[in-house]
Amino acid sequence: VPRPPPHAAARASEQPPLASPPAHPRREAASDAASASALPAPKRTRGRGHAEVEPPVPRPAVTARDVMWRVLEIHRLLNARPRQAPTAQNLADEVGTSLRNVQRDIAMMRHTFRLPIASKGQRGGYYYTRRDVEFGGATASASELVALAIAAQMVRAYAGTRLENGVRGALQKLRLEARAEHALDLDRLADVLSFRGTGFDLITDPGLFEKLTLAALQREELRFSYQGTEDLQPRERTVEPWRLFCEDNAWYLRAWDPAVGDIRHFCLSRMEEVRATGRRFVRTPKQEKADAKFDDALGAFGGGPPVRVVLRLRGRAACSVRRRVWHKSQKIRVLGPRETELELRVADNAGLLHFALRWGMDARVLEPASLREKVLEHARGMLAQG
Repeated sequence: VPRPPPHAAARASEQPPLASPPAHPRREAASDAASASALPAPKRTRGRGHAEVEPPVPRPAVTARDVMWRVLEIHRLLNARPRQAPTAQNLADEVGTSLRNVQRDIAMMRHTFRLPIASKGQRGGYYYTRRDVEFGGATASASELVALAIAAQMVRAYAGTRLENGVRGALQKLRLEARAEHALDLDRLADVLSFRGTGFDLITDPGLFEKLTLAALQREELRFSYQGTEDLQPRERTVEPWRLFCEDNAWYLRAWDPAVGDIRHFCLSRMEEVRATGRRFVRTPKQEKADAKFDDALGAFGGGPPVRVVLRLRGRAACSVRRRVWHKSQKIRVLGPRETELELRVADNAGLLHFALRWGMDARVLEPASLREKVLEHARGMLAQG
């Protein structure tokens, strides 16, 4: 097979990530029959022994993007000509493909997308049974597809984990099913978009997500083995699952623990031997009230009444804190080019302490006094350790 000239590869690499469908589809050899006939005939070489047959040059595979483009063109033509009822051959000539492809596309439009397409006899034309039929796929603009591309790059943060294949497969389906103003090449957009994350769970099982989600939806009690951060050995837990949430790149289960009579958070990567007990539960008003208190929490920690917190930040921390959402209660006051005051009303717990410590020497705790003492205690401990 002859190699393409170097300038052809250069032109292909300069294609933009967002490219419109071809302007002249008839000029492309899209039909299976035409492509097959265009292949060079097998060559037979003479010599000693049996003749050898060289394999034909393989034709390019038809992508899902090509199929969806044809379907959208057929949909547009049927909507634009409700009384003409174009035949399959007419549609093939208009779209620039083969009769067989159009017949397959019509069948897919009928059975997959449930579009109301009727025909006038075996050789008659196709038409919609009602006017202004909307295509079953979701309509997406170029900006929406770029947002989808950004989400696709977030898959890279899960590279190496068990969630990678599931997230990538779901995004691929969205990519193929979305109707767009432009065609989107997610792979090439990886050159200009990136997402980095640290601290992702490596051993979270996708099957565990399904099991926990179903148990929470059906309100079915769960039993599992769990080793907390302060446990020397795993312990058997029986809980009422409420919801799953992600915090600081880790997934947690919020559940009611009857053994302690309160809400507990369980990290999914530390849960083992998860099984349903078959017993159903009903949330009580007391439990609903306990669940509401987590709206005031920072991080995956709960407990503690909400308190007024005021931090004064300087330097880089002052600039970083201004344009990010930390909590729904936040109030930001810019005191100068390099000085910012952040006010929150959040639960006084370990999550608040971790938040105050993350800024290091660039943060000063003004309120409450109890938080300021905890920060100073940690600073003294670090100095004592050398």
